[in-house]
Amino acid sequence: TTRLVGRGDYAYGGGYTNHASEHEARIALATFFVTMLGDLRGYLSAPSPGSPPVADRERYMRYRAGCGDAPGSPLHILAANFVGSGQFDAFAAARLAEVAARRPVPDDAPLFSLASNHHRVNRVEFRPAEIRQSVRAVASRRDLPGRHAAVWSDSVRRRAADLTSPQAYPGDRRGAVAQLARDCAESSIILGEATMVLWTRMQEGRGLNWRKALHALEVLRYLLLNGPVGAVAEAADGLGTLRLLRNYSDALRGQNSRLVRDVASEVCGLVSDLPLLFARRRECMDRRRRVAASDAAGGRGDPRRKETRMLRGISRFADVHGALRPGGARVAP
Repeated sequence: TTRLVGRGDYAYGGGYTNHASEHEARIALATFFVTMLGDLRGYLSAPSPGSPPVADRERYMRYRAGCGDAPGSPLHILAANFVGSGQFDAFAAARLAEVAARRPVPDDAPLFSLASNHHRVNRVEFRPAEIRQSVRAVASRRDLPGRHAAVWSDSVRRRAADLTSPQAYPGDRRGAVAQLARDCAESSIILGEATMVLWTRMQEGRGLNWRKALHALEVLRYLLLNGPVGAVAEAADGLGTLRLLRNYSDALRGQNSRLVRDVASEVCGLVSDLPLLFARRRECMDRRRRVAASDAAGGRGDPRRKETRMLRGISRFADVHGALRPGGARVAP
């Protein structure tokens, strides 16, 4: 587990990962997405000659039908749901931006971009047989040894180390923790890298370094409530360590030790009581949805968020009701 692997120099430790299975899963997922969305001609069309292309839903459904996805088939239903969502427009807009930039695809780009570019540059048809061969060939190139994932993994380890450092975080700490949770949700390897740093920080939290244990517990609590479900299993692997931290007394000051014990008790209680944990996770998910809806509506999406203004010229509390509801306010006797 990452709790045991984390002992030592986590900045250079590779951890325990099944590289063969991860490689095959990466190839399988890239093959599927290149087959569905790799060909730009399948979902982009120009309204008139000389005009820039735009996303065309009907063209994409005809393209998928021509590839063998008959109406009523599982892939046809999947494509129809994808076209009906906002993800289709966002994906098409991102691809258009890449084409308009006219930049070469870098070597550390995701496998989807590398394989799609391989088909376009070498004029290879986007057929399933050719796509499977090209994706495996690109993923197996020795000059591309998973560089994108390696750079990503290294950045996540360093961010987790900075978030759990005794020094103040140089930037938006809340935003960095939220981004760490999103990165962990993208890949189980990234989740393992982040939790490996957290367990190591908890072991280092002695004496003047008590903030390492405190910050590691706070980040782990955030991952349990807002991160992927896999964070629950990672925390359960270190339940023994969490129980020991409930009796933490290694800080030089008693109030600092109490801070570590309080957070450790909360995290240990969440891991030990799964119904409570998942109830808290649903509350956090609902809160994130309300905030996202409010931000999308310019701050007016959440009906619970009311605008507050300074009320001037009011000296009695009873007059506040009349100021807020001039049409007829009733004050309790």
